[in-house]
Amino acid sequence: MRKKLATAVAVLAVFAMTGIANANLLTNGDFENTNTTSWTHWAWGAGWSEHTVKSPAVGGNDTLLLNVGNAWYNGGGGAYQTVEATAGTTYSLTVDSGAEGWWQPTGEMALIWFDGTGTNEISKSSRYTVDPAVYGTNTFDTLMPMENYELIGLAPAGAEFVKVEFASRMPDGVGGTITFDNAVLEVIPEPATLGLLGLAGMGLWIRRRISR
Repeated sequence: MRKKLATAVAVLAVFAMTGIANANLLTNGDFENTNTTSWTHWAWGAGWSEHTVKSPAVGGNDTLLLNVGNAWYNGGGGAYQTVEATAGTTYSLTVDSGAEGWWQPTGEMALIWFDGTGTNEISKSSRYTVDPAVYGTNTFDTLMPMENYELIGLAPAGAEFVKVEFASRMPDGVGGTITFDNAVLEVIPEPATLGLLGLAGMGLWIRRRISR
């Protein structure tokens, strides 16, 4: 009887862990598929947003990635993707970001929350990636290798969609390029969910002990 009970707990544990396991909510987060419509690109003035391959020598990683920026004192660019969201849920957005060694570009990653219409913005959570305020203000023409950045955002009341956006921001209007790759949007489990994971792990442990 004890063995059957432990087996049942173990089976439930597997289902629980499978359902709770985080998955990337973004499509084509690694930007490897250039034919997909998952990312919407935008640019203005002398700005651009494109899928391209860049080497580490110019702020890339030798794979296809998102490359955004602008020339000199005019324009900007970025790309976004909108997915369903649940109000009251906490999300984690991570991305690798770097900058080519010219001028002083700044990258931005953002979670923009919308209501059920998908068009009415409720609020926005954002942070800089490659940021002159962090690496210094006298770093013109300095290569910024790719590093991983994280943004945590709580979906506000009424939120049903979240727009994930990566863009270039140019302090003082100067030009430059920013790279983004390996974007991942995940749900951060609530404490009760983490407790369920602990229970699931205990069930598996009990089954192993009884099976010996």
